[in-house]
Amino acid sequence: MLHKIFNAKNIEKSANYALFAGVFFTLVSFITSSYLFRNVPSLIGVSTVIFTVTMTLPILLTFFDDIALYDKKKSFAVKTKKLLDFYIYFFIGSFVTFFLVSLVMPSKVLSSEQIYGTTKIIVPKTAGLPPPPIDANQLLFGIFKNNFSVMIAAFVLSLIFGAGSLFLLTLNASIFASTLSSILWQTMQNTDYVYLYSLISCNMGILFFHMLPEVIAYFLSAIAGALLYVSITKESLFSEEFKKTMKKSLLVLLIAIGVLLISALIEVKLSRNLIASGVCLKNTSYVLIATVLIFIGLIIFEMKRKKTGS
Repeated sequence: MLHKIFNAKNIEKSANYALFAGVFFTLVSFITSSYLFRNVPSLIGVSTVIFTVTMTLPILLTFFDDIALYDKKKSFAVKTKKLLDFYIYFFIGSFVTFFLVSLVMPSKVLSSEQIYGTTKIIVPKTAGLPPPPIDANQLLFGIFKNNFSVMIAAFVLSLIFGAGSLFLLTLNASIFASTLSSILWQTMQNTDYVYLYSLISCNMGILFFHMLPEVIAYFLSAIAGALLYVSITKESLFSEEFKKTMKKSLLVLLIAIGVLLISALIEVKLSRNLIASGVCLKNTSYVLIATVLIFIGLIIFEMKRKKTGS
């Protein structure tokens, strides 16, 4: 029944199906994990990610066939666009679900602290004081190193399994949601609930400053690996067509690395400082305005992109 609703043809016609698939599969996976591992809560987060990927993988593999990734007549750009649409909308659906769950049950959503052992961002109670000094270069290197490892893993998994990077994308949806939820829980303890809506918008806006380019880098690396995987399985090695695809895939991967570096710089120089300074408790207007402008720009870009079919 599910495959009739979330079939590849529907997803190709409208990316909203991918969005709904992200919400539905993540929610069902969480409910299933919560029941199966009710006596071992520490396993709920990781099992939710695994179940979500398991449910989605058959659809994505069928999607590869139906969008004609194997069709030589379709350009590299067209194939990249269709894959990017799926990854973006599915990620958004999964992220929103993880975020809503983590607001209610934060310990049951997988976080970066559990996986990478990273330090949680602390919002000081004495908001307004400057954040404690840190070694910015060391922090930048650490963040970029972790993110680069994830990006390369996404590329390699896509290269080997085609749709293997779906696991890492779902994993990062959980991590981003957990991070945002953690910040909000700390902030809400120091303020009135009347400001909850503005706090959510403000903190989400700050995280999106670096999260958007970071996620795009993961998507690009996954797509580069998937298209190269298709070329390897359908073309003769070192044929002209294979060489063309390999060059374009590596170019996409290099672009992804550049975007990832920009994301790390934004996180170190902007996002962490804004959160640590408690800007969302003092003056949310600048952050909210910047966030709204970014989202308006993204919406306009997406509408024009769909209209032109590019």
